[in-house]
Amino acid sequence: MVICMPRLKKGKLNKKNYDAVEDYMLTVRQIFDKETTRLHHYNIVDRMLRYIDKDFNKITKKDILLFLEKVKPTSAETLKSVIIHFFKHNGMKELANSIPRNVKILTQQTKGEESVLTPQEIETIIEAPRALMDRALHEIFIVTGARRSEILNLNFGNVLI
Repeated sequence: MVICMPRLKKGKLNKKNYDAVEDYMLTVRQIFDKETTRLHHYNIVDRMLRYIDKDFNKITKKDILLFLEKVKPTSAETLKSVIIHFFKHNGMKELANSIPRNVKILTQQTKGEESVLTPQEIETIIEAPRALMDRALHEIFIVTGARRSEILNLNFGNVLI
């Protein structure tokens, strides 16, 4: 029986990522019988690596979470599972284990639906990051209500202290 594997486009992934995906796909081919499942795994990993645009061994938890924000909430759990498997396969178990499995990806709330955080929840969000800069960013998000793109476009000269 011939088992085919999707052809990887070398021109779009760098050599290191290409080799990592190719090796991962050999394992996926041994585990899953259905060609559609194999293609699904390939497409998820390929999409993630193209979106993050870094060597796979330099990807951080933050990169992965930013990627997952861009997908439909209904797809997020499947994507997380495949991504975790990919990083474990490539010897990055610490990163794979750091990806939260039970975190729901937030969607836009429906019109008329009220969503308010308690003071304890706000404090938890602000205090969660260890780095002072990350805490400051969380506080800016909460205090200003600004969008991520607005915060990212801030320059030092835009801030009055």
